[in-house]
Amino acid sequence: MALLCLPGCLTNVWQLADQGPLDIAAAEDDYPGPRLENPLLIPIRDQELVWSQLVDTLDDYFRITSEKRVRLVGTVLQEGLIETAPQAAATSLEPWSKDSIPGFYNRHATYQSIRQRATIRVIPVRDGFEIEVVVLRELEDLDHPEFATVGGATLRHDGSLTRPGQEVDERPIRLGWIPIGHNPALEQAILLQLQERLFEPIDATPPEDP
Repeated sequence: MALLCLPGCLTNVWQLADQGPLDIAAAEDDYPGPRLENPLLIPIRDQELVWSQLVDTLDDYFRITSEKRVRLVGTVLQEGLIETAPQAAATSLEPWSKDSIPGFYNRHATYQSIRQRATIRVIPVRDGFEIEVVVLRELEDLDHPEFATVGGATLRHDGSLTRPGQEVDERPIRLGWIPIGHNPALEQAILLQLQERLFEPIDATPPEDP
């Protein structure tokens, strides 16, 4: 069974390599769910209800680090902001995770070290509030691949002092994180769950042509 599944796994790897992590158009076409407007209009004026449902929804996906609630300054409502801590993106081997959505971004996180963080804007409008969900993705930047062996036996001529038996940590050093865009599939999942909390669920089946 493992030998039969191996060609299919390799095919997915080659397709991912050809597609590239920044092929956003192909990635969005791979998203199977319904598509909502982002920002999403919530025609409810009760800001406490909207805020509590938004926090409860987002807490299912990320750990919230800061909340700047909607507040009235003079006669103008100031927009609110919610920020989350970065966390490792779910892989294809973690179907139980809330952010494990089948598609390009899920496969990409399986083959690369990806982390994600969310920023939510709550914008007061005349008819209620507009909710803008942005999930940013970052790729881990290492000084060399984790299991690279090239150059391991190369003689050094830089005058470095080496002693036999000296233990050297050969694990790659993290140089930082590289921004690689956003995750519209996860953004849509969060918006859909928020809409289902505040409205009737929408039909995910596309309408048939007459």
